[in-house]
Amino acid sequence: MATEDEPDDAITDKFPKAKHVAYVTLEPIGAGKAGYKMLEEVVRELSRQTGGVWVDSNGEPYSHDEGSFT
Repeated sequence: MATEDEPDDAITDKFPKAKHVAYVTLEPIGAGKAGYKMLEEVVRELSRQTGGVWVDSNGEPYSHDEGSFT
């Protein structure tokens, strides 16, 4: 079982070299479309620059240029 700063099995199964987790959140949850667009841009850019992945709300990992953010 992964600790809070380690990737869980769903990630390491697809990306065995994954070592760390970073969390990015947006508040309030009911933020407008512009807020969620900014969140998507930040998350995808972090993923791109670090060679990492982003994970959707179902726990599915994606490369920076993959997946639907909504």
